[in-house]
Amino acid sequence: MRLLHPALALFYLAQAGVLLFLSASYSVGVTGTYLAKDTLQSMVHDKTVFAPASEHLFDISLRWLVVVLLLVMALTHIVLTVLSRRQGNERTDGARRLHWAGIGVSGAFVAVLLALTIGLRDITLLVSLIGLTSLVSVAGFLLETRQQMPRRALYTLAGIAALTPWIVLAVGIIMGAEQGSLSAWLQWLFVVPACWALLLYAGVYQLYAGRRPLKLEATIFISLVIFGMYSCLAWQTYAALLHV
Repeated sequence: MRLLHPALALFYLAQAGVLLFLSASYSVGVTGTYLAKDTLQSMVHDKTVFAPASEHLFDISLRWLVVVLLLVMALTHIVLTVLSRRQGNERTDGARRLHWAGIGVSGAFVAVLLALTIGLRDITLLVSLIGLTSLVSVAGFLLETRQQMPRRALYTLAGIAALTPWIVLAVGIIMGAEQGSLSAWLQWLFVVPACWALLLYAGVYQLYAGRRPLKLEATIFISLVIFGMYSCLAWQTYAALLHV
């Protein structure tokens, strides 16, 4: 464990630096949807008719979104490195909170990145995805620390929170693919992280099946799967959208 955290921190930092250097600037707009008066329909029907309307709110750089995602995980592992040297291999509640907080924050970045790349750019949808991915990290922390809560309830909570964003993203991918608006690279940008996420959830379910606290090997598994997922996502985004 003392070697795992510094090694992953180094790899995350290296990828962030390389991607920042190689990637072109690419920004997408975030919109807000609301009801507005439809003047034409109101005149036709001789009454006030409201219809959905959207407004551009701000732009987000996908280049910096990917870089910050990697830096968040690098910072998480750097702090975990310091804690492990002070406390040995035993994971304290502080280390557990930090680990799952890093997963929650980075997971929110992943959800937003995938949503923006496939055209799901409404601010309310993005906020909802962030909230759901944050619930996954909360459930993971509760499972690891074996808080007084039925394990089945925790599995269900984690499953719903983890599955819902992928369903939303899958609908966007399917609709975009049918219209021919998404390239093969962008479609695989969803499929590959989804497979990693499925592997992670299946593995965590098996690792938490016992009644004892999470062992060291399980923490290593989670860290390595997340590293693989985020690395694939970062380089797929580069190949699909940020390549100069």
